Amino acid sequence: MALEIHILSLLAIVLAVYIMMRLRYTIFNRHLPALILFGITGIADTLATVQFAYLKPAMESNPITKLFLGIPYLIIVGVFLWTFIWISTAEFFERKNLSLVALLILLGLFIGHCWGFLSWLHIMAVETVIGIAFVTAGTLLLLYHMYVQMRLENGKKA
Repeated sequence: MALEIHILSLLAIVLAVYIMMRLRYTIFNRHLPALILFGITGIADTLATVQFAYLKPAMESNPITKLFLGIPYLIIVGVFLWTFIWISTAEFFERKNLSLVALLILLGLFIGHCWGFLSWLHIMAVETVIGIAFVTAGTLLLLYHMYVQMRLENGKKA
């Protein structure tokens, strides 16, 4: 069951990003490095949270995330919403010409997820950390490939 939830969580992230790319969010062009940082720690934190707190919300410290962890499969909805809402919030500020606010949101998410992932390290085996690193890198490569393809479709250089 854990592998299934991990895969569905990753698909939720990919779907959220794909939708935002299709909606032509400008944030992907203007703040790609910050989005990559958010992706690195966000994906790793999601995988660790699913690994150790799925159906055990008491293990999670984020009260919003706890709401999605106690009911089977609801975490998939939570991961999708978390990704979509936060990047959409940054996009909103970007479109209001408040680029610094958008950047600070993304960097705040990077730091928060970094802290979240690090909070799981004390119970992770080395193999788990390595596995999360490989899956995170693979997911980011897939997302970057989607980004490049979308830019090529729109007639822009990658």
